[in-house]
Amino acid sequence: MAAFAWLTGDWNPLHMDAEYAGSTIFGGRIAHGMLTASLALGLFAPYLYGTAIALLEVGARFLKPVRIGDTIYVETEVLDRKPSEKYRGGGVVRLRHKVKNQRTGSSLDGEQDIND
Repeated sequence: MAAFAWLTGDWNPLHMDAEYAGSTIFGGRIAHGMLTASLALGLFAPYLYGTAIALLEVGARFLKPVRIGDTIYVETEVLDRKPSEKYRGGGVVRLRHKVKNQRTGSSLDGEQDIND
């Protein structure tokens, strides 16, 4: 998480300070929400190698915190595909990612539009 904080500049004590985070409703440090969203997209990205051109839109709802030591997995569903002349014979693919962990189930529900 320190590397993510360094890259993004997000040093919120909920993510970085165990003593502070322990005194909050979370009871301890939690992962950056955007780190979780980035991991979700990154885990699916290999399926798009060689075809995806650009990430067009990202949306995410953060349902429950992801904690240090959690094991997360992602369920991905293709919601829609639309051909588009704008993208040189390709189109836009809308994906839904659901991130879950071993403790509480769903942590994130997000959608992305990808030019493919």
